[in-house]
Amino acid sequence: GCQRGKHISQKKKTHGLTQTVEYQTWIRMRSRCTNPKSKSFNHYGGRGITICERWNVFENFLFDMGLRPRTGYSLDRVNTNGNYSPENCRWANQKTQSRNTRYNHYLTLNGQIKTIAEWSEITEIKFSTLHWRKKLGWTDAEALTTPVGQKRKCTHRPFEINLSFQVDQI
Repeated sequence: GCQRGKHISQKKKTHGLTQTVEYQTWIRMRSRCTNPKSKSFNHYGGRGITICERWNVFENFLFDMGLRPRTGYSLDRVNTNGNYSPENCRWANQKTQSRNTRYNHYLTLNGQIKTIAEWSEITEIKFSTLHWRKKLGWTDAEALTTPVGQKRKCTHRPFEINLSFQVDQI
């Protein structure tokens, strides 16, 4: 009778989580990796990023990732060139996400490799200053250790210009 629709609806329901952030995250992840019509496909599936077989089932994804810790966190791949899998994914905030893109530039000092943004926080040298120092050809060590306002020491021999010339008299 009138309960038939409700009974069928309950039977079709597998997990009851289709409206959750975690489920929507899973759907978007699958779309950008498997759907060539997705606007993000070229940055994911189009360049070979895949999803582990286990995560073809939402419940497995949820079991491995757990609930999103809080608002502002989203799914992040630790290795930006790696696939979606339990070993390579985490929930991360926007700051972590933005520092984990394939477009970041890295600087190395004393064996420590960090993004320009991370070094900027550590050295208290503005991001833009570090960025421009590198664009101008400074070494990583020069860019990170030269105090602001101080020019780097010249490590090459300055070129010489010969200004002597002869003027023919008429």
